[in-house]
Formats: sequence, structure tokens, C-alpha cells
Amino acid sequence: MIMPTDPAFLRHSLSSLRIDDEPSFKHVGLYAELKKALLSADYMFRVLPEPLQGRWDHALLLNLTFWGAAEGGDVLTEPRIDADVVMHVAWHHLANAALVPSGQRAGSPLHAGSQWRVTPVLTFQAKNGAYCREYKMALESSPPIASGLACRAPSGQWIVQAHEAIDGSVSAPGGAYQKAGKNTAQSVDAAFTKLRSGDVLGAPAEAESIAKGWKSKPH
Repeated sequence: MIMPTDPAFLRHSLSSLRIDDEPSFKHVGLYAELKKALLSADYMFRVLPEPLQGRWDHALLLNLTFWGAAEGGDVLTEPRIDADVVMHVAWHHLANAALVPSGQRAGSPLHAGSQWRVTPVLTFQAKNGAYCREYKMALESSPPIASGLACRAPSGQWIVQAHEAIDGSVSAPGGAYQKAGKNTAQSVDAAFTKLRSGDVLGAPAEAESIAKGWKSKPH
């Protein structure tokens, strides 16, 4: 089996990929900002080697099994990407970039790049013992435009479990980003209910978890 670290994989930045359906996203105000975030970070994608290009089953297996945000975890079947996937990857990248070095308690804003602000709103432990944080995301000093939930993997990366626009502030063809509730995103609420084990951490417990480097405690 080819591993993502295999030199046969082709590495591409967003600027070297063909972006499909991009003209359809000109009306989506945040598309340009999210695309710029990936370009500024020089975010790298991995493309299947030529003999396997077009094999979506291989790409899906590798994404599900070996995904790692720090390495540029997205494996593409060929050197092209849909515009809605660009937005999806950017949301995940920004959340992980802000949360990885996080020593901030809920309510304190974190920064992902020069323009984006990610603010954790609560912390809890999942049923598997991993720590998870719900967050809100804003562009510069604007009100929150998206809500998400990410859980810490053993590698130290924060993997986004759910992410949705707030009040329909982001839309895309085909319903890629659904309109959320007034105060929080529906998919985030569903992920919270599914993952949570026990109560949300209070300030003392959250501070202790941060001080210990988010080392999971057994349930």
C-alpha cells in the first residue's frame, strides 16, 4: 500500500492545482479570503501517483486512514480540486492552525494567520477520552461567521469534527454549507451530543488540562 509519505506522491500547492467551478463562487464573499489563507500558508496537497490517478477509492482510504493536517493531509485523485473543497480545506486548516499551540481558555481569541480569529467557547472530553473544543471563527474584527468543533488527536493535531456557517453567512452551490441556527450551527450541536462524555469542563478543569498539555485522562 502506498503511504502518504511515499515519494511517489506528487505534492501540489493550491496555485498549481486546477480549481473547478470557481466562477460559481464569485458570489460567495468569503471564498476569496479562504483561498488566500491556503495560498499564504503554502498549504500542500498530495496527489496520487500517475498510475493511480482517478482512483477515488485509494484517495478516500488514504484520507480516512492517514490524514494529518500538519503535513497537508488531503490526498487528491488528480491535480484538480473543486472550489467548495477549497473552502472546506481552508476552514479545517485555520481551525487546526489556531488550536494546536493553544494555551488559551474558553473565551480568549486565538489567531490563525493575520486576519482570522478563532475563539474557543467550551471544552469537554469525548467518549474516547480525547479533548474537544467548540469554537467560533471570525474574519478580523467582524462578528463570528462560522462555528465548529474539533477534537485533539494523539499526534497533537486538532481534527475538525463539524464546521458550519452561522446564520447562513456562507453559502455554496449544492448545499455544501447549510444554513445554521441563530446562535450555533446545527451540525456542531449534533457532533457535541454524539461525542460528549460527562459535563463541559469548568474553568479550573480546563486550566489543568491546558497545563498538562491536553493529555487525555481515562474514563
